[in-house]
Amino acid sequence: MRSSTPARPHRRALVTGAATGIGLAVCQALSRQEWHVLATALPGQDSSALHDLQGVEVVEADLRWNSSLQALVDRVRREPVLDAFISSAGIAIPGPLEAIPAEALREQFEVNTFAPVLLARAILPLLRKSRGSLVFVGAGQGRVALPFGGPYAASKAALAALTDALRAETAGSGITVTLFEPGAVRTGILTDSSARALAQLEGMPEAMADLYRSALLAVLRRSGQAFRQALPVEDVARLITRTLDSPHPPPRRLVGRDALLLAAVADLPARWRARLVRRLMRERKA
Repeated sequence: MRSSTPARPHRRALVTGAATGIGLAVCQALSRQEWHVLATALPGQDSSALHDLQGVEVVEADLRWNSSLQALVDRVRREPVLDAFISSAGIAIPGPLEAIPAEALREQFEVNTFAPVLLARAILPLLRKSRGSLVFVGAGQGRVALPFGGPYAASKAALAALTDALRAETAGSGITVTLFEPGAVRTGILTDSSARALAQLEGMPEAMADLYRSALLAVLRRSGQAFRQALPVEDVARLITRTLDSPHPPPRRLVGRDALLLAAVADLPARWRARLVRRLMRERKA
């Protein structure tokens, strides 16, 4: 049974996407609280910040591949107990749906949707023993799909639906399941997705690029504004680690004013919502 104060020392957690961003900030916070953490990083990725943390073991894993997922599960199952799984790995594949290759769409769902759920179900027996916590990092955009962010929004919406189902199916087991839905957070995913979108625009046939260039560049400018106002990763990590000590964590947690705005937009009638999204994403004239 959880309490509002820290429980036994050296609790154990699995954190994915731990080399950067929210995942790294979570590992730093858990290390300070004397957790033992299995932290995943991509093969070859710079994970020096993780190696400097007390109680953190780096495990290389590429969540796109079944063999890598299975190797990670095998490693986790060697732990005597597991108290928490924090799924923070994620990518964003931006751009017009017409132009995004099929394999890129699949990659979006492999990392953001399938890997978190497949990992969670594989380690449920360990979490049942500890009456542990499942924490998934979703996105406010899972509530409303914005132009040129369709694959990302869809992957996070699917994750939200599967999280809701998992929460209902594990009710009574002592496992808690929480979905965090942040708005813009100061991570590399915003800058990386902008660079991807520009590269995609350059690689399009000229006729297609002419159709999308103006609107896509306007959206990227708005993304740049959002990055400047984005939440620090430490703010999100602090909320996540508090959840691990809460006796009754929320099923979902919107984080940030922009996430709250998207949730409000999602509740509007469909016609109003579509009109408002178009207005939000339209470039303002000077």
